[in-house]
Amino acid sequence: MTFLSQQLSEMEPEDESIIARTRRTLKSLPDPYGHGFSRSEDPLARTREAWEKSETLRMKSGKIAINPFFLLFRNIIGFSIAGMSLMFVINPSFLPSNPFIVLSIWLLPLFAAFGPPIAGSEATWSAIEAKISLREQGGIGDGRRHTLRAQPGMDRILEGLRDGRRQNNISAFLATTSLTLLCLSTLITPRSVAWNLLLLISMTSGVGLSIHSILTTFYVRLQADTMPLLIHYAPTHHPTQLGSPLGELLFAHLDPDSQIEWISWEEKFTTEILPGTDPIQARERLLYLLLLNASDVVSPADVIASLRDFMPPEAINRILLQEDTFFNWRSIQRSLEHARAWQPGAFRLFERLQNDLLTGSSEILLSPWRMDISLDTTCYDGSGNLFIALNNQTFDPTHVRVEVQVPGGKPESIDHRFELMPCPPPTKSVELKHSSDDDVLDWLPRYLERTVVLWINVAWDRQFKGDAQVQVTLRDDGGTVLGSRIVSTFVTPRESHQRADRIRKLLLARRFSDRPIPETQPESISG
Repeated sequence: MTFLSQQLSEMEPEDESIIARTRRTLKSLPDPYGHGFSRSEDPLARTREAWEKSETLRMKSGKIAINPFFLLFRNIIGFSIAGMSLMFVINPSFLPSNPFIVLSIWLLPLFAAFGPPIAGSEATWSAIEAKISLREQGGIGDGRRHTLRAQPGMDRILEGLRDGRRQNNISAFLATTSLTLLCLSTLITPRSVAWNLLLLISMTSGVGLSIHSILTTFYVRLQADTMPLLIHYAPTHHPTQLGSPLGELLFAHLDPDSQIEWISWEEKFTTEILPGTDPIQARERLLYLLLLNASDVVSPADVIASLRDFMPPEAINRILLQEDTFFNWRSIQRSLEHARAWQPGAFRLFERLQNDLLTGSSEILLSPWRMDISLDTTCYDGSGNLFIALNNQTFDPTHVRVEVQVPGGKPESIDHRFELMPCPPPTKSVELKHSSDDDVLDWLPRYLERTVVLWINVAWDRQFKGDAQVQVTLRDDGGTVLGSRIVSTFVTPRESHQRADRIRKLLLARRFSDRPIPETQPESISG
């Protein structure tokens, strides 16, 4: 043992010197990643970083691309190239002696005209791909995993983004073809057959470039959107019965990614309202107030004053007035107007209910039942959306049946049975705003909470064109008719100008996202 201890003690200094020399050697080696470089091995962090970079590029490029002056320049540059080619044909003496002269004139304008839309489109695609990956891994938002690709309507959204990229590629091809042939014409003997053919194709490509740019301006105007998936989404799936109409209509028209954000916003909203407040009624009132403000019926100060009935001042600021949150004052208004662009008939129900409360109509004050029906005056592509609003204005819950007859259409007959909760009406007409008595801002959300709205798709044969009728009958369990209405529409087998009108309305709704959040005085919030 003594010998072993002596041997170990003799080896320790040598071992320590080896370790010390190794450490000195490692410290003397250069850093392969450079000074201050921090390498991240977290795949979520790298994906999030890629998403943020793509988002930044998407917004910067898109803001340039949607500028009105830029769009005009993009639409006429093809005609300019075609005009130069025509000028060379008329007078070959104008033809430059060197193709680099043509490049120096047109290369930079073409890059300026088509570079931002292409960069914005590609950045949008990269950002969406990165965000889908983050959602699948639970690396964004609520931390839960969401398979966005499997959600209804997501395939349409991705195809819309791909179509935008294809249109940009066609523009780039036409621009490159026109400029290349114009350059080649400087290397060929003027007035020869090949020379004339090159300039003819260059002119044709230039004209085609401008025509294509004009027809695809819509895709460029979609860029730099704070909600990039929303305008590509079509509400293919929706509930037949809407319990809280405004909230469920808004949710039905949100894209799958925005739906996740809306659910998170609703959870936060529920925790911010005053105890004892019905969350659904509070949400309907908030949406109704923002809808009225979007139409300039009430001012932002009126909205804040009404919200203070069920929300503390600091909660209003956190829920609606933060610029960096996905859903705030303006984005909620944009979502409501987006839903209105898709389903104007549903919002006509709310407008008529508001007018009945303001005027004290007999349907509100005297009738035990209120049934309102909305069907578009024209049903394009052989189909339409039928909305039926029902209110039980008695003091007792009642089971009722709604029968819908669509002669010559599909489905020919629909029968719904459900329970209507009591919703006693006011005793007189009410004002829109009142400081002491209940006003429309109080009554309408309560009505909407107790209103049952049916959303039914009706359709006719694709060959059918002309007037059509839909009959709606309300019965009790005993079969007694409580009310009956017939509405008419005109059915056309083609989409006609409906798509263009809807796109125009969707772009108008998008403007709410670009508006600043209303500036409210501190005393208007804190009281």
